[in-house]
Amino acid sequence: MALGPTGLSRSPEISLCFGRIIFFAVIVSSSAAAARRRREQSRAQVRMVIAPLLILAACVALTASDLALKLRFGLSLPAFNSLVDVAGQPNAETDTHGFPARCPARIGLYSITTCDTVPTGYVFYDNLGSGIADNAGFAYLPSGVPENADTSSFESPRFTHIRGSWYSFTTSW
Repeated sequence: MALGPTGLSRSPEISLCFGRIIFFAVIVSSSAAAARRRREQSRAQVRMVIAPLLILAACVALTASDLALKLRFGLSLPAFNSLVDVAGQPNAETDTHGFPARCPARIGLYSITTCDTVPTGYVFYDNLGSGIADNAGFAYLPSGVPENADTSSFESPRFTHIRGSWYSFTTSW
């Protein structure tokens, strides 16, 4: 066996052996890098599927629990209470005299089209009610939902308690 200038053997078998080791190391490292890329792509794909599902689940939960309505109304409650304070507490004759204060176009976070009265309470029509066959809004009913709330201008009301003396309502005809 001949020795090279460094004192190492220059045998073709050893060179071939080192070549195979280097080739194997390159293959293993590139395979590991490819596997890492596949895992990262797989994680990205999972995130792309999970993110919209989480958003959808949050929307369904918020809608089912009325949390968005309660939060928005809670932020608007001081403005509604201020308007009721200005108008005064409703009584049995409130319904015959009309709303006793100026009706603002905006109460808290809501656009309001009309302020009106019902027996022993006030109603505030939200601008988002369709106005064609259905209306919606909020009612201040300190004595609870009156039995005679159904009038010619307030037909088939459906009330949902929010908190205290406040209700949301829808009407339809």
